[in-house]
Amino acid sequence: MAVTIDGNGSITGSDVVTNAGLTAAVNTQMGLYVGNTYGRKNLLLNAEHKINQRAVTTTTTDSAFGSDMWQNRNAGTSVFTLNFQATDGTETTPTAYRMNMAFGATATPSAGQFYAVAQSIEGYNMADLKWGTAYAKTITFAVDLRAPAGNVAFSVRNGDATRSYVVNITIAAGEANTWVRKSVTIPGDTSGTWQTTTGNGMQVWLTFGCGSTYQVPSAATWTTGNYLSTSTSTNYAAAGSVNVYINAPQLERGTIASSFERAPLQQELLACMRYYQRIGGVSISTRPAYTRYTFLTPMRAAPTGYTLLSGSLQGADVGAYDTQGFYSPNGTLATGTSGWTLEFSSPPT
Repeated sequence: MAVTIDGNGSITGSDVVTNAGLTAAVNTQMGLYVGNTYGRKNLLLNAEHKINQRAVTTTTTDSAFGSDMWQNRNAGTSVFTLNFQATDGTETTPTAYRMNMAFGATATPSAGQFYAVAQSIEGYNMADLKWGTAYAKTITFAVDLRAPAGNVAFSVRNGDATRSYVVNITIAAGEANTWVRKSVTIPGDTSGTWQTTTGNGMQVWLTFGCGSTYQVPSAATWTTGNYLSTSTSTNYAAAGSVNVYINAPQLERGTIASSFERAPLQQELLACMRYYQRIGGVSISTRPAYTRYTFLTPMRAAPTGYTLLSGSLQGADVGAYDTQGFYSPNGTLATGTSGWTLEFSSPPT
């Protein structure tokens, strides 16, 4: 009989005196009530999708961001629409927002196509895992899913996609189209090159359809190469008109899928601004100036470009920029006054 420890510390079960039974019970209870004690435990940012600086609720474009840090990966064709929507309270783990992949017409991915959602993790945020060394640490991924029965592919890769670990998360027939929380544990990679500073440290993908090019030769083991799914992973576009829901993903150090971490809104916003910001200002025709604008928080790296979202500027809108801010060498108008908004992006992808 399994051992159980309830919230009051009461122990039940016939094998309570065995080391194995007691250890399993303590580990489970510690995971539920304490979690892994590493400060901020969830390596994934914006897991509740509370931060959405771009104000994107729907996207079909490959590599496009919706809520901060989360990307639509829809290579080759717009087979599904990725929606960021309010939760309805039926989820296993209560949150404010979730992801929905709405598949339309029946489709089969070609060899190089995939249908996925993804997040990349900066090297600084996973450097303590010591991947690529003999001291590599184990991680555990947990997520709420609501989808038809099948195998959802979960993959972890290094920044240059030369090392991959792929494992199926199985939704059984009796769990189809109901909320279930699933978890998988992944051993640390002792090989390969893993970024530990501002580069792309780790890519985390949930894949719901994938062609043969990215199917791993052997599942649940570290493999050299770029892989996203297995030969037994399910193509959720095969049936057409299918909805898949994803909620409360958590990636943490250790072997226990602990309780979901709810990061404070202010903390999450600052963390996301390291990778994306919008800056506003005013141009006045009679007061030209070489102006320095400071980002609200330092960015991961100097942005490689910017987009003028609204308003207008004359001449060179933005001069040199770095991780701390940018210069506007000619932020004036020919006549009048105008407000403007610029966006800067520096994701670890």
